[in-house]
Order: sequence, then structure tokens, then C-alpha cells
Amino acid sequence: MSCFAPSQVRPCRLLRYQTSIQTCSPAGQVTGEKRTCADNLPMNLPANKKEAQARKSDQELLFKGIAIALIGTVILLGPYFARSPAVQDLLTGGQIVGWFALVLGVAFLGQYFLRRRAGR
Repeated sequence: MSCFAPSQVRPCRLLRYQTSIQTCSPAGQVTGEKRTCADNLPMNLPANKKEAQARKSDQELLFKGIAIALIGTVILLGPYFARSPAVQDLLTGGQIVGWFALVLGVAFLGQYFLRRRAGR
């Protein structure tokens, strides 16, 4: 059984990656168990957090782009499918908003694909 000095124990930030090892005093006596990260797992958590944050940001950009482009499309195609003349007039008056939403949604989607292409 090997005994590690307490100075060699590195606490892990994520509990699911922890393993248990025995620690010893400088005299060689076992002082108890401490939880440390496994040797084969990365301790580079800030880099992983940045990657996760960037991925989440990209996914939100994709969602916003699809949602806004879909809203713009519905506003632009609404007058052709509306049965009531009052609703047709209402939707026809909002075509500027529909075009704006469609262009904004396509711009978000373009930004998403540019980020994704640059990441590879």
C-alpha cells in the first residue's frame, strides 16, 4: 500500500471525477483518506468552461436565428392564408416588420454558421 504526502493531494472541483486515496504524515503514518482527481482526467476546468460557454452561446444564436426567421416568414405569408379581409389588411400593413424579422433571423443564422466554420 502506497502512502502519499498531504502536499501531493490536489482537490477536485467536480465530485463525479473524484477518487479516494490514503494520505500520510511526514512520519509515514496513514492520516486518513482524501478525495482527489483521477490522474487521467483533465484539471483544465476553465478551458472546458469556456468551450461549454461558447457552445451554449452558439446554440442560443442558432435558436434565435431560426425563431426570428420563422416569425418573419409567418408575418410575410400571413396575408395569403388569412380568411378574413380585416386580418389580411392587418398582416399586409406589417410587411416591413416581417422583412426586418426575416433579414435579422438570416443574419443570426449566418453568424452561427460563420462561428461554426471558424471553430473547425
